[in-house]
Amino acid sequence: MKIDVEFNTLDALRKVMGAKLLKLTDVQIEQTAFEILKSDDGAEVDFFEDVDVNDDGTILHKETGKPVLLYIREPFSHTPKYHIAGCSTLRSYVDNGRIERYVAAYRDKDNPSTRFKLNLLQDDYSRKTYWKELDVCKNCLRELNYKGYNYYKSKREEIFNNFNIADFFESYDTTRHGVNPKREENDFNQDEYPPNWKFISNRYKRNINFHCEKCKINLSDNTKYLHLHHKNGYKKDCSDENLIGLCIKCHSEEPQHHHLKNTSDYNSFILLYTR
Repeated sequence: MKIDVEFNTLDALRKVMGAKLLKLTDVQIEQTAFEILKSDDGAEVDFFEDVDVNDDGTILHKETGKPVLLYIREPFSHTPKYHIAGCSTLRSYVDNGRIERYVAAYRDKDNPSTRFKLNLLQDDYSRKTYWKELDVCKNCLRELNYKGYNYYKSKREEIFNNFNIADFFESYDTTRHGVNPKREENDFNQDEYPPNWKFISNRYKRNINFHCEKCKINLSDNTKYLHLHHKNGYKKDCSDENLIGLCIKCHSEEPQHHHLKNTSDYNSFILLYTR
């Protein structure tokens, strides 16, 4: 049965108000950041700006607070791996300046797919889009000691082959469970850097444009002379509020850091930058 709907009264009111008659168009509803992460395409991210490495080693998407996996959409290899932790592979990329733009994705029981879109290099050097099933990075499993991966050498292949991405995100999604990753009670009594220190250090130095925050010298060409100093003395406390970027000379002038003046780096810095 056809239903006739008339809006004569509303149309008359529109004319009295002098409002224009507009055509209805399709409304485009913008996806939230989390919806994009959950989509098959995922979200392109800048490694240093958009993601972080948690104390537990997992990779965190800053805007959503969600754990994510990372993979390179345009890899050199046809069989890349996806990363779930700040593993030795990613650290080596940071050290060698090879960190590129990554795609971040979130998976759960509603979308447990490990099939990803890749733009692969062809023989004629063009790129063609493929959807490929990828494996998890074994170095990531080692970094997290996932299900005892480091303890049970005989079971490593079994743990790798049976890795379930939905189970992983269910276990590590702290926003879902409302708890923080477990930390040891005596963490701050241990004078050691956190596992993700290289990521923290590199990101912080980039944010201050490789300048000493005290004397303002630019060390972008000699980053080894730019140190990060922990104000409260605890190397585990790597919050931005507790860090300051200092050249080796300024760092050596901090309490209990005079020993730096006896190093070869200090001597070479003095020769290069002071007269």
